[in-house]
Amino acid sequence: MAVEGIQEPTKRRLHAEMRWRLKEYRTLLTQAIRRDEMVIEGIQEPTKHRLYAEMRW
Repeated sequence: MAVEGIQEPTKRRLHAEMRWRLKEYRTLLTQAIRRDEMVIEGIQEPTKHRLYAEMRW
């Protein structure tokens, strides 16, 4: 029984979020390169595997 207004995210929604997060990361990376910061400390590109693992949580 679902609480009103709260839905379990669909697979389609999770995939959309995954693509959005990858795009966001790439945007951050290109901005960093423009500032000549080749290394962003503490930020790793999320791999597909890691994102799928997160989706299963």
